[in-house]
Amino acid sequence: MSSGSRGGRAALAAVAALLGAGVGVLATAVHRSATDAAGISWHWGIVLSVVASVAVSVGVATAGAGRAPVVAYGCGWSAAVLVLLGGRAEGDYLVAGDGLGWSFLVVSSLAVVAATLGGAAVAGHGPSRS
Repeated sequence: MSSGSRGGRAALAAVAALLGAGVGVLATAVHRSATDAAGISWHWGIVLSVVASVAVSVGVATAGAGRAPVVAYGCGWSAAVLVLLGGRAEGDYLVAGDGLGWSFLVVSSLAVVAATLGGAAVAGHGPSRS
């Protein structure tokens, strides 16, 4: 493996980590979004946050760049969400301690971990492995 390909993979991993952090921030921001139609509240934000988090992770895994970008995406997502869990300066939190907040944390986190581990396994068997 040449140093140029290592540099390229490191750059891809850095971009994947930033992408993961961005998706994590956006997922945290929209997880409480809901629409109220005829008195029925449908929380599309939780669905969107899980689908986006997993879809991007799967996209990174199938891009053929190897394991490092896949793992970097998962780490970037996790780091962003963990930082946001610390609360805001005003004393309130972006993720509430209610059912919706816990659903977001558990479902999204497990989905990203599963997609990252699965993607790393798939990426490790791909043609770009050297």
